[in-house]
Amino acid sequence: MLSNPAADLAKPLIISTAIALKDRDDCEEYYPGELDRSLFQRKQVKVRLQDGTSTDCWVYEYNRNLPEDRPAKRMAGRPTAKQKTGLHNLDLATAAA
Repeated sequence: MLSNPAADLAKPLIISTAIALKDRDDCEEYYPGELDRSLFQRKQVKVRLQDGTSTDCWVYEYNRNLPEDRPAKRMAGRPTAKQKTGLHNLDLATAAA
């Protein structure tokens, strides 16, 4: 269990079958053949686990621009997604620290 509440956002959701992954795609409104229609895009990234090993995993990235007149709210002291994850490099060991 992660001890840092902000790091809880980085908790992995383990999906072990293609059917479960398809169900998650539907939930995230990800349509592989229709990226313009997709609310999120699924991308494969390499992550480092708490034990120091690494593995490939899937992440969902928001596939829309935020309206300029309504910028995303940011909680004071909470790191941005880019600060937490890098461009496409999620480090769960660091996120849990």
